[in-house]
Amino acid sequence: MATNQGPGRKPINVEFLNTLMKVERIERVKDSAQRCGQAESNMSAYLNGKKRPGIGVLRKSLENLYEWKINPKYEMVEIPEAKDLPESGGVYILYDSAGRVLYVGQAKTFRTEVQQALKKQVETGMRFGPKLRKSRPQIRKLARYLSLYEIESERLRHNLEALLIRVVINQAHNQNIGHFE
Repeated sequence: MATNQGPGRKPINVEFLNTLMKVERIERVKDSAQRCGQAESNMSAYLNGKKRPGIGVLRKSLENLYEWKINPKYEMVEIPEAKDLPESGGVYILYDSAGRVLYVGQAKTFRTEVQQALKKQVETGMRFGPKLRKSRPQIRKLARYLSLYEIESERLRHNLEALLIRVVINQAHNQNIGHFE
């Protein structure tokens, strides 16, 4: 990378790192260090121009800033009330009382999408009750547990849902298996 700098300008690597922090709206050195996977003292020196970040530092910072994170919110918990579900988005999984996957979905808003999924009918008929009549119940009747994973990236949400549906295709009552983008 070129190290040319004009009068009164910091080295290009330092300017790049400073610009990256502005683009990401990261104001505190501590936050920038954490998000970029750097030591706080080093990040402070880089951003102030006292130390020049090398290509490896810039590459690691970019990788850490733009990796797609998955934040487990709930894992195999009893399905909470709708009001207790987060409004964030990601991927969710509904399980029956034995822990088998009933449904995998992605959501822009968990609160809305999980409630809609619970109202869906299972695709194949099932036998219930003493007379063993075949019916297609709502997933709500079968679902007991829930896992939620917050994912900011819509693309990762979509791809992860498609992968999970393929992995549990014999169990899940999803209507389609999705596609990867």
